[in-house]
Amino acid sequence: MGSLALETERTASRGMQFDRGDTQEFLTFRLADEEYGIPILVVQEIIGYQKPTAIPNAPAWVCGVVNIRGTVIPVVDVRNLFGMPATTYDDTSVIIVNRVNDKVIGAVVDGVNDVLAFTADQMQATPEVSDSFEVRYLDGLGKLDDRLVMLLDMAELIGRGLDGVDKLVSAEEAKAKAKAKTED
Repeated sequence: MGSLALETERTASRGMQFDRGDTQEFLTFRLADEEYGIPILVVQEIIGYQKPTAIPNAPAWVCGVVNIRGTVIPVVDVRNLFGMPATTYDDTSVIIVNRVNDKVIGAVVDGVNDVLAFTADQMQATPEVSDSFEVRYLDGLGKLDDRLVMLLDMAELIGRGLDGVDKLVSAEEAKAKAKAKTED
């Protein structure tokens, strides 16, 4: 196979696609003892953990909203979304602010590790474990030396995290703007 054929051969793991030879960078983070990664291109910023304002009637995986420089964004508790035990967030906990398909959402994680670059050869599709095991948020696995990183499908995660929350966030944003006006 010539080098041109190698360059145009596509590797896909559900939504993840890139040419052989290319690398894709992922911001890696911890949840309990597991390591996860999200495409660096969807990361808008990383902020220290701040307790979100709760939204009445929001799904359990939505912690609430935070105000970042005048923009109110929903925050998803990834541990809850994945069915992991709750934890007390501490000084190493952060909110990763992501932008996918013009939607912005924060994701609370235990801590950020680093940015890793994976080639197509270092990535594999998510294994089918069983019908009852939820893998729809996983886009694939990244292997680097002795590390195995679960790569998340942020469009799926954000879609789930924002399910029915848009109206609740709009109401909270209106409250924050009204409060700011009365303080001026």
